[in-house]
Amino acid sequence: MLDTAIKPGFLHDSGVMLGAGGIIALDERIGILETVRRLAAYNANESCGKCTPCREGTPRMVNFLDNLAEGKASAEDLDDMRGLAEVVNTASLCGLGQAAGNPILSALHFFGDELGMLIKG
Repeated sequence: MLDTAIKPGFLHDSGVMLGAGGIIALDERIGILETVRRLAAYNANESCGKCTPCREGTPRMVNFLDNLAEGKASAEDLDDMRGLAEVVNTASLCGLGQAAGNPILSALHFFGDELGMLIKG
């Protein structure tokens, strides 16, 4: 994806855009799950707690990722994680909450197969 044009608006059909997002270059030595978990934990830690979706949803997203890392997640959990990320983005009051689900949504879009291999049974 290194040839992706940097331009106003959406950079990719997955919904990636400049502003409340970022671009991270990763090589094959970097684990996507740990990277996404760090981004999700940052968002959970930075939540002011004012609105329920962000206050309650961001720690739950971290828990989903922890369960995935520990081999305790199911395919249904991945769907739930996507749904939660979408709800947090849609229902949060501020920019942090409105973008808090983006690391998970991007990971599922770009690395869904890799994450899917981590689910149990």
